[in-house]
Amino acid sequence: MKSILTLCSIALLSFSPSISSASLQVGSQVTMNTNLPGTNGGRFGVTDGGSPAGKFVAPFETFCVEIGQNIGNGTYKVVGIATTNSLNPALYKLTNYAAWLYTEFREGTLNGFNYALSGGTTTQDANALQYLIWRQIGFSDATINAATGNSAAAYAALAASKSWLTDYTNDAGWDESANNFGNVRIMILQTLSGGVAQDQLVLVPEATAVAVWGGLGLLGAGAAYRRRNLA
Repeated sequence: MKSILTLCSIALLSFSPSISSASLQVGSQVTMNTNLPGTNGGRFGVTDGGSPAGKFVAPFETFCVEIGQNIGNGTYKVVGIATTNSLNPALYKLTNYAAWLYTEFREGTLNGFNYALSGGTTTQDANALQYLIWRQIGFSDATINAATGNSAAAYAALAASKSWLTDYTNDAGWDESANNFGNVRIMILQTLSGGVAQDQLVLVPEATAVAVWGGLGLLGAGAAYRRRNLA
């Protein structure tokens, strides 16, 4: 879920969909831009937020994983990288299709996705992709409706107009074995003061380099965040 913590006068940055741009790791700091296209959830812009030496983050874009959390414009710290979300890891986790969607998005090859940063179709495409990611992570239409003002059907229709599922099924270069996520992972964020922030998708340079997040007891924090009005 998006929230706006600063005025929209923050200038939109120029983000590359290059797969090489996500070099973050636990201990990195990221600055989020929630003003990119998308009514709810992603797209989000990410830039380095003053990471310590050796943990610099090059610009990239992301989509949200957890519906029950919020994030706004500002700087956050990466406290974990995992294949499940932070609030309920037993229920909500990556799938092969979600990983494929995000990989194709980041490579700039998601068929029919408008990568422009303005215009109605760009928002619609962002909504369609966010909807599919949420559904793949494990959220029901009822949960999505509750968070988006009953927009699940509209988002689903947008997603159904794309060829993404067919493209995924026909992608001979994608290993469809169980729990194959490529380099896609979920980054777990906190505010700089230690409050909970929204889980986001990320590409890591090497799957073997990720640290599994073991849970930090962050539930209930971040009450000061204001959800974006989706009406």
